[in-house]
Amino acid sequence: RLDLLAAVNQGTAITLSGSGPTQALSGGTATYSIVVTDSGPLTATDVVLTDTLPAGAVLASSSPGCTLAASTLTCAVGTLAAGGKATVTINVKWTVSGPVYDSASVSSDQMNSAAAAQQSLAFGTAPANVSDGPIPPWAYVLLAILMGFAARRQLEQSARRLPR
Repeated sequence: RLDLLAAVNQGTAITLSGSGPTQALSGGTATYSIVVTDSGPLTATDVVLTDTLPAGAVLASSSPGCTLAASTLTCAVGTLAAGGKATVTINVKWTVSGPVYDSASVSSDQMNSAAAAQQSLAFGTAPANVSDGPIPPWAYVLLAILMGFAARRQLEQSARRLPR
């Protein structure tokens, strides 16, 4: 019998846990092991794990049902009964050395009542935010000023050439 109150108020509680490296050694390999758990009360359908591979990681292999597009690995976990678990394994080869950052999140067709922090998982420290442009913002101001001076000089030279 379907408990409609549970379906409306709780849905599923899908969480992520796991292990993985935070440091890379060029030429080495590493394994991320991510466990997807449905604590219920309902069965979760169309469960999908999305993992953003770290910069410098090349996918060597992964669990069945995973596909790679750019640096995003999407794994179709499928259906998880209440209390069910599925483990996704991701093996990478490093082309860099140093600290790395990997993040994963989970989604399903049902409302997920798990805390937002439990619906995602990260290994390592997130990289610092970087400015949008290839140069710092103050450089745009300086460039605008210099372009103004150049335009003024061009106008003055053009005015001198005009017959009087």
